[in-house]
Amino acid sequence: MTRQQLALGTAQFGLDYGITNTAGRVPPAQVAALLRTAWQGGVRMIDTAHAYGDSEQVLGECMQDEWRLVTKTLPLRCERIGDHELRAVDAAFQDSLRRLGVARVDTLLVHHAQDLLAPGGEELHTWLLERKSEGTALRVGASVYDGDEVAALLDRFDIDVVQLPANIADQRLLADGSIPQLHGSDVEVHVRS
Repeated sequence: MTRQQLALGTAQFGLDYGITNTAGRVPPAQVAALLRTAWQGGVRMIDTAHAYGDSEQVLGECMQDEWRLVTKTLPLRCERIGDHELRAVDAAFQDSLRRLGVARVDTLLVHHAQDLLAPGGEELHTWLLERKSEGTALRVGASVYDGDEVAALLDRFDIDVVQLPANIADQRLLADGSIPQLHGSDVEVHVRS
């Protein structure tokens, strides 16, 4: 049986994020209250990213419990991954750990799978595996947008986790077989709406 759990998304903790968001960022005092309520309700995972403004900083100041943290690499969106890009990703991840006030995260995802699939992406994957080996990330993976990215990642890389879009109205990655393929490859699936 598949184990399911909820994670708390944090983009609005650091950005004026969301198509229906009229209130802007969540104030730090409200973040602390939300974290307490989520913890009391059994939520144990937080999803954040370096690209979510000061979300990681706010979390680092407000977290009181031992959360399973998921964060993401600096989005590169470039045609080739080279040494300069790898140094930028590494510096951003070190900044993420500092801002979160932790020595490690549960999961480190490449923010955009295309960064792994670009020329030089193998070096980015090697960098991920080094973070896993040194213990600063217990699991590694990528955030994807479509089934082609899922197939390409599974064909080329050893990953633990994939985050993907799905909801009651968007079942395309279930219908095209991507989610069953991930399960069959023993890759944990994180769903974002």
